[in-house]
Parts: sequence; C-alpha cells; structure tokens
Amino acid sequence: MSTNTQLTNTVGETLIELLMIIGLTGIILPALFSGFVATRQGKAQQQQRQEATMMLKETAEAVRSVRENGWSTFAVNGTYHPELSGNTWTLVPGTEVVNGIMRQVDISDVYRDVNNMIVPAGGTVDPSTKKIDIAVSWTEPYALSITSTLYVTRFLDNLATTQTTVSDFTGTPPNISALNGITITNSQGGEITLAHGNSNWCDPQNNILATFTLPKQGNAINAAPGAAVDDPGSAYIGMGDGILGPTFVKLNISSPSPPDPPVISQVGTPYTSTYKTNAVFSDGTYYYLATDGGSSQVVILDATYTKVGWIDVVSGTHANGVFIKDNVAYVTSGNQLYTYDLSVPMSTNPKPRLTSGTEGRLWDTGATAKQVVVQGNKAYVTMSGSITGLETFTVSNGGRDLFYYAIGQINWWQDPKGLAVNSSGTRAYIAFSANGAVKGGFYIIDISKRVWFIFWWHPNIATFNTQNMNPQGMSVATANKAIVVGNSGALQYQVVDISNDNPVLCGGLNIPEGIGGVSSIIQPDGRVFSYIISGEAHDQFKVIEGGSGGTYASDGTFESMFIDAGYSTSFNRFTANITQPSQTTLKMQIAVAAPVSNSCQNASYLYVGPAGQTDQYFVPQSSEITGIIPYGTFQTDYQNPNRCLKYKLWFHTDDANQTPVFNDVGINYSP
Repeated sequence: MSTNTQLTNTVGETLIELLMIIGLTGIILPALFSGFVATRQGKAQQQQRQEATMMLKETAEAVRSVRENGWSTFAVNGTYHPELSGNTWTLVPGTEVVNGIMRQVDISDVYRDVNNMIVPAGGTVDPSTKKIDIAVSWTEPYALSITSTLYVTRFLDNLATTQTTVSDFTGTPPNISALNGITITNSQGGEITLAHGNSNWCDPQNNILATFTLPKQGNAINAAPGAAVDDPGSAYIGMGDGILGPTFVKLNISSPSPPDPPVISQVGTPYTSTYKTNAVFSDGTYYYLATDGGSSQVVILDATYTKVGWIDVVSGTHANGVFIKDNVAYVTSGNQLYTYDLSVPMSTNPKPRLTSGTEGRLWDTGATAKQVVVQGNKAYVTMSGSITGLETFTVSNGGRDLFYYAIGQINWWQDPKGLAVNSSGTRAYIAFSANGAVKGGFYIIDISKRVWFIFWWHPNIATFNTQNMNPQGMSVATANKAIVVGNSGALQYQVVDISNDNPVLCGGLNIPEGIGGVSSIIQPDGRVFSYIISGEAHDQFKVIEGGSGGTYASDGTFESMFIDAGYSTSFNRFTANITQPSQTTLKMQIAVAAPVSNSCQNASYLYVGPAGQTDQYFVPQSSEITGIIPYGTFQTDYQNPNRCLKYKLWFHTDDANQTPVFNDVGINYSP
C-alpha cells in the first residue's frame, strides 16, 4: 500500500468520525439543554406550588377566622379574597394576585334533602352552612391550579334542646303549652296524643259531676284548663245587673282520677261594683271584664280582684266582647273592633289605643259588634242588627292595623250569642237567638275560603236548628262536638255532633230555669268538661263531663311553651320522633320571634312551614318529622335568627280508636 493511499484512508476515517461526533452532538446537546431548562423551570414550578399551597392553607384559616368573628357578615354569597386588617382577617370582594399567583374564595349556599343530607340541588337551603370553594392558580412557568372545598357551619355554641318528658311538654306557669283536644300522657316517658274522655258527651244527664252556688246569677263565663296533670282548671264568672253587688269571681275546679268527682272552690271574695259583665277573659295573670260601665268599659283585675287597670272605649258605650292575645286587648263596642296596648306598665291607664279613627269599623256601620275571637293573624267578630253576622279582619303590625278580609252571610238581624273557631282556623261556629219566625240555632262557616261576589264572603256550609230553645251561649268542646245552651224549649243544654259539617243533635239536658253561658275545657290528663251557669236559685254552676266513651277526639292542636335561647340565635333544624297509625295524620309548624319587653312570653308568634308560609306544614317521613327551620323574616312576626321559638302540632284521626303520638323533638340552634 502506498503512502498516499494510507493518508487518504486516514483522512476519510477522520471525516466519518467528525460527522458522527457532530451527529451525536446534535442529538445529545438539545436533550441536555432541554433537561437543563426543564430542571430550572421545574424548580420554579415547585416553588410556585409550594407558595400556592401555603396560600391555600392560609386562605382556609382566614375563612375560619372571619367565620368566627360573625356569621351574619361572613355568610354572604360571592367571590372574595382574604386581607389582613391589623391583626384581623377580612374577606374583600374580588380576586387578588400575589407574586403571579391568583387566589379567590367563592361562598355559596348549601342544600339539604329531607334527611338533612347535603345535595347539589333540589333540596332546601341550610341557613347555617355555607360551601367554601378556594382556588389558587398561576400561569408561569406552567398554568396550574390547586383547589379546596370546605363546608363551614356556624361555629360557636352549636347547641340543641330536647323536649321529651311530661314536664317538658306542659311547661311551668306562666310559660305553659296550649292544648286543644290534646292530652299529655306518660306511658313511655312523656308523649302527646289526641284527648279521650271517660264519659260520653251525648249522655250529659248522667254526667253532672259537681255543682256550686254562685254569689249572684252569672252573665258570662270563660274557662281555662290546668297547667299540668292534676292542676285544677279555672272558671271565670262575670255577674252584675247594674246594682251594687258581686261582678266577678274565679272558681278552681280539680279533676281527680275517676271515680272521684271534681272539687269546686271559690277563690277569694267576689269583686263588687255596679257593672254588668258582658264578657270575661283571663290571660293567666289578670282578669278582663267587658262591662256596661259608662267609662272604664273594660276593667282589669289582678289576682286579688283589685282594679289595677282599665280601658276607655267611647264614653257612654258598652264593651260587648274582649279577647287578649300577644299583649293586645281586642274589644268590641258599638259598630267597631278596637285594639289596645297591654305591653305598657299596668299603672299606665287608660290603656293606649293601637288602632286609630274608624279602623276596625264593621262594613255594616249600623250593626253592633259582639263576640270576638283572635286566632293567628285573623280577628273574627260577630255582629247583631245586620243581615250578616260575622266579619273577619286581618291583624298586623302588632294589632295596630285591622283590615276587612271577609264577611259571613249567615243571619237575618238575629243576635249572636256565641262564637267559636276551631283550632285549624277552618270553621267558625256562631250561635244566634230566635228572631220572629226564624228559630234559634247556630251556623257553621267555612272561614278557610272566601268568595268574591260584590264583596268577599265566607260560605255558610251548615245550619243547626235548636227548635224552641233560644240560644244564649255556645262552645266547641272537642273538635267533633259543639255545646249550645239557652232558654225555653225542651233541652236547654244541647250536644251537637259536628264531625262532618252535618250537625246532628246527639244528646241534651233539661234545665227549665235556662242556661246563660257555657265554656268547655280539656284537662292535661285528657278529661273533658263543660262548665255551665244556669238560672236556678242555687247550684247554678255545674260541671258536666264529656268525652267519647274512651275513644279519641277527631282533631286537636298542641301549641308548645316558648323556648328562650337567651340571645338572638339561628334556629337551624329539628327532628321529632312520632308514631302515625293508618287513618291518622300529624303535621307541624314552627314560629321564631323577637322578644317583647325582653320577654318571650310577650312575643308575637307566627307559625310557618318549610318555605316560611303559613299554609305549609312539616309532615312525617316514616317515624320522624324533620326539617330545616326557615331562615329570614316572613310577614313581620316570623324572624329567624332571633331569640324565641315555639312549635305547633295538628292531630287528626278518622279512627276513634287510634291517635297519632308525638314522642319528642330535638331543636338545633347556634349564634
């Protein structure tokens, strides 16, 4: 081989090696450069992630801190970011960017189903839980974000109260529950059921258990059950005829277990005056007498029968009816319904009038307002001297506003002698005296409906004729029995079955001297009684036991004692354990209210259902009634958050041998 050939080969090999090196460098250097760049960017991305993670944790702690400083200011839906104000975290609207990192806090509502489980939609808003979505994101060196979702509740003092025993359900005076057709039993530690009697309403002649001689003939009667099992009930007797003498007395009536009869005792010496008492009412503390007095037409007595207050209606007129509710006195006189403020000190007299001018005047200005009953936000007033006998007013603004709602086309200038409204606010029962060829009796008015025909009116759905008995009084003893009393005829005490809006006489009692008034009660132990005042020379006051032969009343309501949280709080939810046999129903409403004069006793309670509406109810799901307590203000009187709570139950059975049972309720609340 020649030298030139060897040189050529060496040069060729060198060129090949050089090309290979260049090729390998082209492959390796980009990878090395990319790795170097990626290493530098990865470190930056890691630093961003670390800073973002710290910001996420800081934001979560800031959210909790803001929540602890006050729920009402925290729980406002929107987009925010945290900022320090001094040593305190706040949430400021909008997002923020710090060192290229953006963070935001989204606050939104939480929904729960009927089992209180959180659902994405379709449930009920929980006013005490908020969903918190925290997002932290950045775009350099790579776009990325980290998120966190929290469910935040009212933090401090997430409390609960439970009512389950007899004493829980009955309460302690003056904070006691209201029972209508209801009894509280102790079969399993305390439960609420429909009432059942030991006797039969339709057999009154065999059930006059006790009598008492009054100091003077009675004109008016009202009664109240005992506050708890074995506590005596009370009867308030209005008397007087314009001549100086007894005008008012209270009787206590015990109801020991059968076969022992009730025991009647007079409380103190009767109040004496020259008044004639047309109606009497007690709120458990004071006695209110609607009288024929030329001034001071409503006299207010304390427990010692001392006159401590009065109401001047219009000089020279008579007070025909009086009803007390939520520190408001409703008084009928002339052609008008008046309201007066009882929240002022008792020494403030006469009591200030709440309505003004002609507000509360009957649509038939020539009529005379008589009896008055207030239930919910309605006032029902009977009237004489008119072709109608009933007018309904809506009541608002703490009794200051009375507006015409509807009338009942029920009579022809007859004189109303008694008014009763059932516990569900669907029926009014009005007794009326005879007028010429028109016999006395009573009407059943459907007050759940109003129909427009020139004006709004309630339909008259049934009439009961008492034949030759001229009614002087009426009461609805249990939801399925009405008692009508009066003068003349064969039966001055008539028991009428009203269970299906087809009134039928089922029993009666003959007292030739006549009966001037009747009031019926249901004791906490379930015993039911009518108290009457007759025209006899002695033993005018009589106790007649009723019931349905040991079976259950068809309807009843229970209105709980108030629960005072002690401070304004959010009432969140409740769970009640119940038993609901077939052919029975049980439903529930809630009221949350502001205290009046720093007292839940004086609060105005409006009962509502799940969406804050008065025509809605919480109903059972299997063996529970559970729900979210509506949050917000509805029709002024319902205010949640606030301090005072009550609940109301409606019981019904189509089987007289079965009753729904309310066993206990737990209520959750928090500031």
